[in-house]
Amino acid sequence: ISHIIEKFPHAKVFHIAIGFKGKLVKDFLEIAYPKKKFNFIKIKNYSGKGSGLGLTLINSVNHFDKPFYFVSCDTFVDNEIKFKKFNWLGISDRKDLLNNYRHLRIKNNYVTKILEKKVIKQKNDKIYIGLAFIKDVLAFKENLKENKKKVLNFGEVAVLASMIKKNINFKISNFNWYDTGNKND
Repeated sequence: ISHIIEKFPHAKVFHIAIGFKGKLVKDFLEIAYPKKKFNFIKIKNYSGKGSGLGLTLINSVNHFDKPFYFVSCDTFVDNEIKFKKFNWLGISDRKDLLNNYRHLRIKNNYVTKILEKKVIKQKNDKIYIGLAFIKDVLAFKENLKENKKKVLNFGEVAVLASMIKKNINFKISNFNWYDTGNKND
């Protein structure tokens, strides 16, 4: 979590969803970063049936009132995350993991489709790394509300895919990426 926070030195507020060991996370962040502003969003159903990223997004969306970065908790990038004034999705050029993750179909540096793991890849497809910048906050919120059932199953990808289908543009942003949720990385 420190690595993620330190990638955003000028962030005004961090919205942190907490559940299991939430008090420890809150205490740590307040001690380690006394000058940072945190908004802790308590997720009651953080384990078991119905829990997951989708539920967390549904419970957090009302806190998104300005453009924001979405960062999966297991996404680790070692290059700088630069501010850009448009929607973008983080990608990786890693070929060794392409079959293990969702990937993005790209044309002229724009995402045309988000594809599941089992879909046959094309030459220009890239891994989606669970890192995004959402400039169009209202569209994100609307698409989340329209797709709540899919969001529960697929997380932020359900919202992003819906936005892309409605011709809301997402460019790509390339990163040196490691997934701390797999043993090799």
